Amino acid sequence: MANFTVLSTFTLIIFCVYGLRPALLWMVRNTSFFSEKYDMDNQICFIMAGVLLFGFISDAYGSHSILGAFMLGAILPKGELKTAITEKVEDFVSKILLPLFFLILGIRTHVVVVFRSTSLQIVMSIVALAFLAKFLVTFVAAIINKMPVTDSLAFGLVMNTKGLLAI
Repeated sequence: MANFTVLSTFTLIIFCVYGLRPALLWMVRNTSFFSEKYDMDNQICFIMAGVLLFGFISDAYGSHSILGAFMLGAILPKGELKTAITEKVEDFVSKILLPLFFLILGIRTHVVVVFRSTSLQIVMSIVALAFLAKFLVTFVAAIINKMPVTDSLAFGLVMNTKGLLAI
């Protein structure tokens, strides 16, 4: 089952990047802004339905539903449409969905199991490794982009204060 999930996840990612992205670029270019009374609501409605569909597809394949929705958002062409979608859903996501995410995550957490000595060591190790990996990647990326070393160190530390999925 795990092999099927990994294979289907990679298949979905490859399909999104090489199949769906060019189709979305073509559709946005050819269906949009030629009239003065153009209304983006139809395109936004189709994109939001696509987010639900891709979340369902990735969940049906055994992957997390966030992956499908994320892939659709990642392949959307930059421009007016992406900005309009972001403006329309930003408040809903940050004020409704984010607290619900933390609520569900908290309900599913077995606190007694986490605070056993062996489990606590594993959790602390995972947190330390996640911190170290994020710090090093950010530090190296800043150095490659010719930032001073002290700024790169500060940037690596600041990036660790933000990270919803790492928590």
